[in-house]
Amino acid sequence: MKLGLTVHLGDGKERLAVVAFADFVKFEEVHNVSMAKVEAEMKVRDLAWLAWHCEKRNKVTDLPFDSWLDTVENITAAPEESKIVPLEKSQPTG
Repeated sequence: MKLGLTVHLGDGKERLAVVAFADFVKFEEVHNVSMAKVEAEMKVRDLAWLAWHCEKRNKVTDLPFDSWLDTVENITAAPEESKIVPLEKSQPTG
């Protein structure tokens, strides 16, 4: 699974955050909710948390979530990475 998000910063810069499987797993663990439910009822804060965790995991930021959020102006779907998709194709059976 992956989800591409563009993080628009307050200073006019933009960064691509490719949210990966590890970020989804951590979201479920921290928020005690399945990604299926989140996908059906996605909140802006959920997208922000996923982008933040991706940046934290990749050492782009070391700020706590709320401090990081103060630096962000907007988060949008990245053009080529806008849907949650499987990382690999399933293997043929039979």
